[in-house]
Amino acid sequence: MNVKPGDLAIQINSTRGLEGRICKVIRYIGFCMYDNLSCDYDAWECEIQSPQFNIFGVRFDAVPISDSWLRPISGLPDTDNVEDKKPIKEVA
Repeated sequence: MNVKPGDLAIQINSTRGLEGRICKVIRYIGFCMYDNLSCDYDAWECEIQSPQFNIFGVRFDAVPISDSWLRPISGLPDTDNVEDKKPIKEVA
């Protein structure tokens, strides 16, 4: 698995030209069929930045994305727990 729940990830492949899209991984859903064209046994439900609409106008804020198409964004954690131990002195 490339990602885990709670990760921010970047989509590196797409059938719709959505490479580079940033998403938040919500949960593992396993088998998933995409557009009745391809399927994957390792897929994740991912919350996306901008919603998608299907042909009937139904809005989707979370979509299935194949694990092989996701790469985690590493760096600072989603929540910052840094505590200052020394107060900063201001120069007058």
